[in-house]
Amino acid sequence: MDNDIPVILAVADSLASSGSLTDSQRQEALEAIAFVRASASRFLDKAEEILASGGEAPNAELHATTSLAVQINTNIHKALRALWVLEDSVFQRRNKEIAMMGKEMANNGS
Repeated sequence: MDNDIPVILAVADSLASSGSLTDSQRQEALEAIAFVRASASRFLDKAEEILASGGEAPNAELHATTSLAVQINTNIHKALRALWVLEDSVFQRRNKEIAMMGKEMANNGS
């Protein structure tokens, strides 16, 4: 599992676009969060029920529950992409501020 961390981080970096969040990205993320909020408890209850029964659920019920899990996962990923954009923007701004402070200190030292 630890060997997967660099790959996961590389994928996260490639999915996060630099710059600020667009209105459509923000809206998509908010809709994704609303979906997860509305669906998570239903999924968790159903998954717990299926697992507690030893997996003896009807195939259609098992399929519906796993499909809901995939939808939740997809929507969590949409929200994460928006957060990565914001995080990247904060890092870029801080790097610029640090660079400016370095230039000011160099100019004051001359």
